[in-house]
Amino acid sequence: MRGDRARICECSDPVVRRYQGRLSGPLLERMDLHVAVPVAPWKEFQQGPGESTADVRDRVLAARDRQQIEHVVDRLHLSVRSYARTLRVSRTIADLAGQDRIDTNALAEALVFRRSERE
Repeated sequence: MRGDRARICECSDPVVRRYQGRLSGPLLERMDLHVAVPVAPWKEFQQGPGESTADVRDRVLAARDRQQIEHVVDRLHLSVRSYARTLRVSRTIADLAGQDRIDTNALAEALVFRRSERE
């Protein structure tokens, strides 16, 4: 699988580009996050539970509260739709980190999740 360190993808670059080309630019623009999720090793599941659902819920509720209060405006060279979605994602990243303001790290992380060009 492409991007998996344990198994090597045997597909040629033209085959991968043709497959990725099935998704149109306007459709990709409507997706807020583009995240590669690698296969998790079994050992990680044997280490016990991670963060509890209640803790995640509390962080999400706090993030929602901050999003309703805070309005952030910044200028980016993106379409209006991409601009709004990038700000929304960076606001969420900052909220989940417990920050009252979007900093350059939250904005940069949000931009990493978006793909301006298909690979």
